[in-house]
Formats: sequence, structure tokens, C-alpha cells
Amino acid sequence: MRRYWVNLENLSNEFIIFEGDVFHHIFDVCRQTLGSQFEILGKNNSALLVEVTEIQKKRATAKIISERLLPTLPLPLLSVNLAIPKIPVLESTIERCVELGVYEVNLMISDFSFIKKSSELSASRLERLHKIILSATQQSGRGQLMKLNSPLSFLTRLEMNSKESPQSPRLLAYEKHEPSSLKNQISSLHLNRSHKIELYIGSEGGFSDKEALLAQNHGLHVVSLGSQVLRVETACLSLVVSLKYELGLF
Repeated sequence: MRRYWVNLENLSNEFIIFEGDVFHHIFDVCRQTLGSQFEILGKNNSALLVEVTEIQKKRATAKIISERLLPTLPLPLLSVNLAIPKIPVLESTIERCVELGVYEVNLMISDFSFIKKSSELSASRLERLHKIILSATQQSGRGQLMKLNSPLSFLTRLEMNSKESPQSPRLLAYEKHEPSSLKNQISSLHLNRSHKIELYIGSEGGFSDKEALLAQNHGLHVVSLGSQVLRVETACLSLVVSLKYELGLF
């Protein structure tokens, strides 16, 4: 069944009205018609099943049939701190993070990141990234939008996370670290479901030696994903999937 994330300003106890871009997407692009049933997302972690009762030129009305609760993101929440790679890679990685239930993505500017100044990531580009998050949320049916935070320097993000979440385990994927069992490294941290876990992923080229040392000085645990050098999106998804598997989050 199709799902759509909508603004619920036009929601009443029995009906919802679709206008503007939402109307265009649902009825012009997706070709929903009179009598169509689909779910809408955006209400307190729940999905509403609706049926279209009226379609006008630029406005449609649907009655609410039922409501169901969606599963919340399990603890520990996964926070990905991503040094900005090339834009197509960034878009693909963000989309996959949504599908895998990542809580948030914090963009970073690092020594090897594709973008060197936050101003280089334009408002229109950020808007497109948010649309990708919205689309992936609808496709996957998760009940909360993944947060996407604006770019900060690698050092600023380290300091901010240390201050805001001092008890959260933090893992830095670093290809020059001595390869060992990721499972053993995860087990040694004694992770539990009360934590938020911070993951740091480099852009093309990974992290510099200086950044790896800086991360360790800030209490990060350096982890290896094996002897092979992985692409950005592969490294990110490998670490997320490994953690979810080891912690029973699937």
C-alpha cells in the first residue's frame, strides 16, 4: 500500500484535505483516484488509512478509515557523522540510512571531504536532501523523519557530540587501523540499549592521520571494517548493519 508523508494542518477527526504540492504528488504524479485507499504518515508515530471521497481541480478530500501505530526506532539510536562525499554518493548514503533506521545524519567538513566550506552546500541542495529523506521515509514506512544536520567542521562536531552526549559510545571507521574482528570491538564497548551510538564515517579518502589521532584524543574508538578499502556508502552501511545485527536491532 502506498504511503505519503503529509503536513497535517488540514486534518480533522474524520477527514483530511490535500492541497498544493502534496495534492500534485498524490493525484497528478501517483495517479490516485476517487475511492483510492492509502496511508498518510506524520501524526505522532502513527499511520492513517484514508479513502479518497472527493477530487477537485487542485484539492482533494479523504475520509479517515483507521489508525495504526508504527514501530518506534529501537534503542540505542544510531547517529551517523558523515564527512561529505561527492554529491551522488551523499544522496545515496542518506537514502540508505533512512531505510536502515538511522536516527540522524550529521554532515561534517573534514580534510578529505568533497566540500570544504558549509556555504558550498547550497539551500537548494539541502532541500533536495530533505526530499530524498521524505521519499525514503514514505517508501520504508518508518514513523519518524531522519534528522539531517547542517555541516560542521570535524573538530566542532567532535567537541559538540562530546559535550551533548558524553556517555554515548563513539566509533570511527578508519581503514589504516589494524584489521580485527568488528564483533569483538563492539563487544568490548559493552553497548546497551540505553545509549545513542555515534558513528564517524569519512568521505572519499577516509580520515587523515591527524584526524584519527584527534578522534582518539576525544575518546573515540577506532574500528576497522576489514583489510579492503570500502567506498563511502559501503563503509557506512556495513557499520550500521553490523551494529544492528550485533545488538539485535533488526
